[in-house]
Amino acid sequence: RCRGVAPRAAPIVAMLLAAPMWLAAQATPDSALAHMDTATHRIDATLPAGRVVQRITSRADTTQRCALYLPSSFTRDRQWPILFLLDPRGRALIPLQRFQPVAERLGYIAISSYNTLSDGPSEPNYKAMNAMLDDVQQALPVDSRRLYLVGFSGTARFAWEVTRQLSGSIAGIVGAGAAVPGGRAWMQSNIGKSSPVLFGTIGTLDPNYEELRAFDAELDTIGAIHHIERFDGGHQWPPTELSTRGVEWLELQAMRRGLKPQQQPWIDSLYAAWLARAAQIDSAGDAPVAARRYRLVRADFDGLTDVSAA
Repeated sequence: RCRGVAPRAAPIVAMLLAAPMWLAAQATPDSALAHMDTATHRIDATLPAGRVVQRITSRADTTQRCALYLPSSFTRDRQWPILFLLDPRGRALIPLQRFQPVAERLGYIAISSYNTLSDGPSEPNYKAMNAMLDDVQQALPVDSRRLYLVGFSGTARFAWEVTRQLSGSIAGIVGAGAAVPGGRAWMQSNIGKSSPVLFGTIGTLDPNYEELRAFDAELDTIGAIHHIERFDGGHQWPPTELSTRGVEWLELQAMRRGLKPQQQPWIDSLYAAWLARAAQIDSAGDAPVAARRYRLVRADFDGLTDVSAA
């Protein structure tokens, strides 16, 4: 388990055990979310599945608050992958709104903090992560091989700091609108072929657009497994469709890395859908974007299915 953070943004401390598990908000309820439960809870065996539990107080640290979603198929007789959602302004329900549909469909737990921040000291983020990690380890059957961090802007950078502190324990990152915390030098020192996989997103009007382009090229050079997509928009969380694609990609990489048994019909179906999206862009006449999509599809599915069409 991961326990304890020393004062002033000290690193997360990991203690790996033999057990399978280790390691006021601005948002308001949104009608697009699953049924809400507005009572205050703790993470325990009584939590309902298939609905967003909006208000949870951490058992590990009572100053910490989060929202939680358990897929409707949730049971305690198996282990589940988990998405840790880190909004840079502590708006827990905003990323949860975007990721809840795919968490339901693919079977992921999603937990989102009201205490994560950007543009300041890292200590609040370490405290939030420690509380969430401790709570889910003690109360939920989490797959310790499939912990995923989902961040935007400063919390996307922070996600890489967590992977450095918990080396080998984070399977993947969905990072929106930012690269790494220390630029190219940090990346060269801390990212390699064995690093967590990355699904990155960037709006075409985002001031960090060129930063993500350069990051993409550097990751190509290193050989790190990654997929970075652009969308029409500014500095923001990706739309729900792209958020869905990000978790689908994490699922695909889990199968590639042996973290989950390969499901060939699902792989072939996903390949066909992603190839069709590239072909649609191609037929609309946007050749540069289509070419990039074809390259991504080929790289993502090579070795998992026949990619000759891509």
